[in-house]
Amino acid sequence: MSDANLRREDGIRQTSRFFGHFHGEDVVVRPATADREPFTIEVLLSGNEATFSPQAPVYEGDIVERADPRGGVIEYVVDKYEISKDPFNNGNSHGKGSLRERGHAARAFGATSIVIHGGANQVSIGNSNALTQTVGIPAAELVEILSQIRASIPRGELSEDAVREVTEAMDAADEAIREGKPSAVRRALHGLKGVIDEIGQGVEEGTKAGVKTWAAAMVAALLAQIANVGH
Repeated sequence: MSDANLRREDGIRQTSRFFGHFHGEDVVVRPATADREPFTIEVLLSGNEATFSPQAPVYEGDIVERADPRGGVIEYVVDKYEISKDPFNNGNSHGKGSLRERGHAARAFGATSIVIHGGANQVSIGNSNALTQTVGIPAAELVEILSQIRASIPRGELSEDAVREVTEAMDAADEAIREGKPSAVRRALHGLKGVIDEIGQGVEEGTKAGVKTWAAAMVAALLAQIANVGH
């Protein structure tokens, strides 16, 4: 069966009100066991992590194939897979897969230079043996995402200090977006991610599980946005 004929599972943007605001990428998942069929699905990719819809039939040991801009695919193994359930029912439930590249597809690039323009997006393949993606600041999308994050803060579960830290970090991100400097936007988003991540890490096991889920979802969302801000 060719990839074009594979069944399609609902992706994270189709099943999540929150993650529906992000740009996803189609991948092929090839199960580790013969009793399951391969399928295509839209996911959010950030570094070596993939965010799936919570009902996606993905398991540790499965193979994830991502299109390689040079042709063919880059294969990853799902090393770890966890489901985060949103107890607030705000559309933040998701599956998180840690990916390990199998290494059969080299990432080095040749001397060919290719530039593809599409709206604010530009993908360039140069002769520096690296894949570089530069994307103009998606200001409207960033503002919307920050608004969603601000509205989803579990204020009843956080201390006043924690709420203030998150709010101040978000205000700094809003200001950076208004200034329009990519480097400032990245710094501000990294700062906000750090604040939220610290809050999630500081929650003791077995207590305020909803805060940990919220923090994990927000960190994943911010990582996806940081990857979309040009240099």
